[in-house]
Amino acid sequence: GILMAGVLFALAYIVTGALYLPLALHFSWNFFQSFFGFAVSGFAFPSIFQLEVTGPELWTGGAFGPEAGCSGLFLLVLAIGATLLYGRHRQPPTTTNPTGKSRP
Repeated sequence: GILMAGVLFALAYIVTGALYLPLALHFSWNFFQSFFGFAVSGFAFPSIFQLEVTGPELWTGGAFGPEAGCSGLFLLVLAIGATLLYGRHRQPPTTTNPTGKSRP
């Protein structure tokens, strides 16, 4: 899971050429995990929700949190796919070279 998160963040940087998307993805992933009461990378944070995660550790990630389980891996693969689609449909920024001609 952690490796796939790194792939997602690197891909988000490559697609945008800026850090705003990987930072936003990382912050939102950690925020919503802690908000809903899941462990974040093995650390428990206070939450308004009290969850009891049940099921095989292979799917739930156990005490480490969803990012260590198949459910988190599935979400990361979906996020990578969405990032690739975003990159495919994103308009590249246009810049002006010293001659004044616009280039993609």
